Amino acid sequence: MRHGTIAKTLKALKESPATAKAKAKFILATNGVDFEAEDLASGENAACAYKDFPDHFGFATVSFQRPRGMNAGSSVQLSLI
Repeated sequence: MRHGTIAKTLKALKESPATAKAKAKFILATNGVDFEAEDLASGENAACAYKDFPDHFGFATVSFQRPRGMNAGSSVQLSLI
């Protein structure tokens, strides 16, 4: 999938000192339409439509409601620890 804002957000999360400090296993990014996750240990990447991600990922359930004024092309960072 690798849409521009999602790819940029994943790159920023991967390079963030906060991600290393938290010893995060996964990084996740969504733009409200698409969803992408990466396992930092294996480098494995998974992507799907945001609405379908609960069907593909059993490690987390996240509810997302687009904030007022946020368009579908905007990026949202999710941190799960």
